Amino acid sequence: MNGTGRRHGQSGFTLVEILMTLVILGTLMSLAIPAYLDFARKSSRSDAITSLHAMLSRQTLYFAGSNTCTFDVTELGFGLMPTNIASHVVSREEGYLMILKECETGTSSAECVLIEARAQHGQVQDTECQSFFLNSRGRQSALDDSGNDSTEACWK
Repeated sequence: MNGTGRRHGQSGFTLVEILMTLVILGTLMSLAIPAYLDFARKSSRSDAITSLHAMLSRQTLYFAGSNTCTFDVTELGFGLMPTNIASHVVSREEGYLMILKECETGTSSAECVLIEARAQHGQVQDTECQSFFLNSRGRQSALDDSGNDSTEACWK
C-alpha cells in the first residue's frame, strides 16, 4: 500500500472521496435551487406585467380608431378563448392567464377596461402575486392567494 490508502495498480475513488463530493454537490444544490426558483417566479411576474401593458397599449390603439373598447381579444391581435360575454381570455402555456373585462359595474366599456393576469400552472405556487390588474385609467393592483392586496410587493 502507498500513502493514499490504495494498493499498487488500483485506480478509482475511495468511498470517502465520493461521499465528500456528494455532500458538496448537495450543499451547492440547496443554495442554487431556491435562488433559481425565485428568479423564475420574478421572471414570470415581469412577463405578466409586460403582457398587461402590451394588451392595454393595443386596447388604447383600438379605442383611438373606433372610439370604443373591445372585449374581443382577436381584434387586439391575441388568441381567443371566451369565458363569457363580458370577459375574454388569452390563454398562455405557462405563467399567467390574461383576462380582458369591464372595470366596475355601471361603468361603460368605452370608459374603462380591466385586464387581469391570473396565475396558472407552476406560477400558482407564487402565493404572493396570484393576480395582477391594470385598467385603462392606469390603476395597477395585485392580489395574493388569499385575495389580500399585494400591490406594493408585486408591482415593483
